[in-house]
Amino acid sequence: MNRTQDLKTEKHHIPVVDRTPLEPPPIVVVVMGKKVGKSTLIQCLIQNFTWQKLMEIRGPVTIVSGKKHRLTVIECGCDINMMIDLAKMADLVLMLIDAGFGFEMEMFEFLNICQVHGFPKIMGVLTHLDSFKHNKQLKKTKNSLCAFTESCNPELPL
Repeated sequence: MNRTQDLKTEKHHIPVVDRTPLEPPPIVVVVMGKKVGKSTLIQCLIQNFTWQKLMEIRGPVTIVSGKKHRLTVIECGCDINMMIDLAKMADLVLMLIDAGFGFEMEMFEFLNICQVHGFPKIMGVLTHLDSFKHNKQLKKTKNSLCAFTESCNPELPL
């Protein structure tokens, strides 16, 4: 009788193991766009953080960016299923926009998918700005693309 009571009281005093991880999970960065230099941007990010070149990107790449900070960079294709999966898990989206062409349908689809699954932080990046010959045309394009994104979604930082 005393033994069973001792066992019951022992169970109440079992120390709880701290199961919190020592390092936080990596920040998931999704690079999205259509024929605008996604792979080049990812290669430059990797070279900036690691001082090593990565010639071919196959799948997600995890980079150590600080003592306790890691980044997982994932390239998003124009497949709708891939967009849905990455919108659910993304912490930050780098949306690459071709300045010469403007917005494409895939970008609006991805924005709608992100809106449904809880908006991650989205950062617009204009590419192919070197194709403009005159500064006046470049400024006009920048202003029109920025004004359009602010009218569609004021929370979208571009």
